Amino acid sequence: MVPHASHATIFKDRDGNWWSTFSGNPDDTYAPFSNATGLLPLISDSKHLLKPSTEFILEKGVIGSMHGVKSVKDIFMRDPSICVGHDGAYYLVSTLGPPSQPPAGGLKMWRSTDLVQWDSLGYIWNWDKNATWHTSRKKDDPTGREMLWAPEIAFINGTYWICFSHSLTPRVTSLIKSTTGKPEGLYSDPVGGPISEGIDGFLFQDDDAQIYYLWGGGQMAKMKTDMSGFATPPITILAGGWEKMGYEGCGLIKYKGKYILTASDHTGDHNGTYDLMYAIADKVDGPYSERRFAAGHAGHATLFKGTDGKLYCTVFGSDSHSPIHQQLGIIEIDFDEDFNFIIKDTKIGY
Repeated sequence: MVPHASHATIFKDRDGNWWSTFSGNPDDTYAPFSNATGLLPLISDSKHLLKPSTEFILEKGVIGSMHGVKSVKDIFMRDPSICVGHDGAYYLVSTLGPPSQPPAGGLKMWRSTDLVQWDSLGYIWNWDKNATWHTSRKKDDPTGREMLWAPEIAFINGTYWICFSHSLTPRVTSLIKSTTGKPEGLYSDPVGGPISEGIDGFLFQDDDAQIYYLWGGGQMAKMKTDMSGFATPPITILAGGWEKMGYEGCGLIKYKGKYILTASDHTGDHNGTYDLMYAIADKVDGPYSERRFAAGHAGHATLFKGTDGKLYCTVFGSDSHSPIHQQLGIIEIDFDEDFNFIIKDTKIGY
């Protein structure tokens, strides 16, 4: 209900208003204060019986006070994914909600040279122009209007690849490839059907040029050379050899000689915070370390290397406690010598 509140008490005042006491734990580095007591007003809305007033910042640090990127702040975005393209520019795709629905909706793309100003390239894949098996697949609700979820963009072997998921059950993920080598396409389907059951596909290319496909909360398989399917049976990666990496939204990057696997999970179930977790390994298929906490409110983030050599992470704010909500946010990050997740105090786009 109240992040970082520690041992709190909920009470109603004489006027019928609800409050929470607040006293951050000294070990909680994100708590705005500790060893003192505060009072926080609580409010309610259509989704929450009680939640903190949105007028208060409950978290210190970069994410606690960040804002969305101004140039696209009024555009609904979830699960933003960014890659560096053929021309050294950045390309962005994201979950769009209703604009992704048939018949005329689909996937949109944006381009930037500085991560600050993002210019729309419009739709790059449409249901009415590009869909094949996507429209005729069997669905539990054949009358429902499908949305496209969690597109992930990658520039691999001289062209663009995008994984995207289908919202109606049974949920599956598609893989499309730019046949022109240009970010705006045209896009084809090298698989001829779903690349996987389940959601949140992600492509990673290792130093030896081998491409891996990840999805869900930590499933992974080698891809065939022609990208038409899996070359090996899938494996499930477990953090520390026993723990599921996350609920969904996994990704993979190699940095400072280590494989860094990320995934998303809820702290305090779906009414709590939607956070980013990670684990590290010396080999792509593990074994991976115990799961670590990366960043609050940064669930389903994409880590990417910038043209300046720095490491960045997307944030969109899925939970009600996030300082941004369903907008594009970007933070600069790094890992120290012990591979602790470091968030830099860099304001990007605001």
